[in-house]
Amino acid sequence: MLKIKKQQGFTLIELIAVVVILGFLAATAVPKFMNATDEAKEASVEGVAGGIASAISLVRSQWELTGRSLTANVGSATANAASVTMENTTIWVNDAGYPFNTGNATPTSINPSLASCELVFDNILQNSPTSTSVSTEVTNRYFVSLGTLNGFPACIYHLVRSLDYKSGDLGSPTVTIGQGFYYTPSNGQVVVFGI
Repeated sequence: MLKIKKQQGFTLIELIAVVVILGFLAATAVPKFMNATDEAKEASVEGVAGGIASAISLVRSQWELTGRSLTANVGSATANAASVTMENTTIWVNDAGYPFNTGNATPTSINPSLASCELVFDNILQNSPTSTSVSTEVTNRYFVSLGTLNGFPACIYHLVRSLDYKSGDLGSPTVTIGQGFYYTPSNGQVVVFGI
């Protein structure tokens, strides 16, 4: 005689145990995934700031190799500068060898302006992230503003995705919001903030 085996499924208690276990796993995994976005922003800022710092060192090294020459008066007889050519780009350095502007025309000042901060950011790195100093251009990765660091004029680069903006306008972010980094052309210092 052939015995027919009755098929059985999971009991209600087994199903509840599986759901509880999955709930515990989800409760521990979800916070880690939520922090992944913040960690990605931090890594992005630190990576770009590190790239800028390395590029500044390369420009200064090139200036050292060319004999620390100061070939142009910028704005006044006391502000001297030199141009260094790297990768077919003219980079202007101050009397300490740090980049403060780019382009073929002799700059009018060694103090950073929004335009010069953008030019340095866009031209000192190969394939740099997009940047802007226009508050309504929120599609760029970095927003450029001016400030001071330890009493020296500085360029400030804010990661746009870390800023709280409304209606497509970045406004005038301060260093207390968002993530980004400073670059001080007078001494070549790069300092990350908001991390």
